Amino acid sequence: MVARLRREADARRPLIVPMRGWSAYDQSEELASTERGWAKGNGDGPVWLPDPDCPTWSHRATRMLAVLRERFDPDNENLDLLACDMHILDEAFAALVNRCMGDMLDGTWRKGRYRDVDGVVRV
Repeated sequence: MVARLRREADARRPLIVPMRGWSAYDQSEELASTERGWAKGNGDGPVWLPDPDCPTWSHRATRMLAVLRERFDPDNENLDLLACDMHILDEAFAALVNRCMGDMLDGTWRKGRYRDVDGVVRV
């Protein structure tokens, strides 16, 4: 993924990592609901693996973020790596992704623009 981002380095875009999980199956029981695809009372999602250092975050997300940090070019003004203290199913995550997409389509996207959004964590 990072190699592709480097090849297409002239295209402006964010890479947004939802730290609390990637799917209905990748969520803690605390977040679970039937609306989110995993009923409360059934325990954690079947692939949920909490991060040892931050148990509310998915271990898969923290590993992905670590790999991206190693390979991401922080000086590239066309790419922005964002970590969000959100789950991919959260309305706030959808709102952030929609805002980024709208800004890209309008030509107003710029690196660092979303750092003040609630839930966006410093990378």
